[in-house]
Amino acid sequence: MKMSAALRLRIWARQVRAPFLLLSIALVPVGVACAWWEAGRFSPVGFALTLIGLLLAHISVNLFNEYFDYKSGIDLNIGSRRTPFSGGSGVLPAGLL
Repeated sequence: MKMSAALRLRIWARQVRAPFLLLSIALVPVGVACAWWEAGRFSPVGFALTLIGLLLAHISVNLFNEYFDYKSGIDLNIGSRRTPFSGGSGVLPAGLL
């Protein structure tokens, strides 16, 4: 079955648990504001690199968690107990990737 690009993008967004990435996006400006308060300087390049780095770290942790939960069989036994906050995305057990 051939999937559309939009469907593949939605599956990957579900896999990386995109709604939870908002926390990383919200925390970078807080950290930058604290650094600016202390040092009196702001670096747009530093801000961008920190934001990108934190997002990539958060995404990689989510993907590692999904993979190893699936590999160990934990995700296969969760069944109907999956919630938006617990039990992973369900993408791998459903065979979507």
